Amino acid sequence: MKSIAIVFGVLVACLVVFWSASMVHCEILTFLHREMLEETDEINLPIEVNYYKVLKYSETHAKIYAKDAYSGHVLEFARQDGKWDFEGWDTIWSKTGSADDIMWPYFWHSVEGVAAVILGGALILLFALILLIVAFKQNHKNKFHVLF
Repeated sequence: MKSIAIVFGVLVACLVVFWSASMVHCEILTFLHREMLEETDEINLPIEVNYYKVLKYSETHAKIYAKDAYSGHVLEFARQDGKWDFEGWDTIWSKTGSADDIMWPYFWHSVEGVAAVILGGALILLFALILLIVAFKQNHKNKFHVLF
């Protein structure tokens, strides 16, 4: 039981750290390359974008997550002659149910989604913490009884 709890706790912690690092990476890219996003506002896109997140960026290519009122898309841009050109997009999700792809890092798409991610993550971390405490207590029953 204790080894399963430890393995589960470590896996959950690794997933949370990996997901969090991916989100921070996207936020940093979005902050650093916001001028590129301003340039893309001038391009006639097939959707009206509410917000952008930069997923990948190089001097010649960029992948951007864009959300409109009814769907989320990954837009691809290429830089040619110093100007960003729209290459295409892939619809990741849609409120109409016509698209249900997965992207990493996962972004929530509504206020309810934010609450679900935060609440779900907190519950998973709490469960993992409880399992780790139980495993720790069983392993060190007599040594650290004052701490717990």
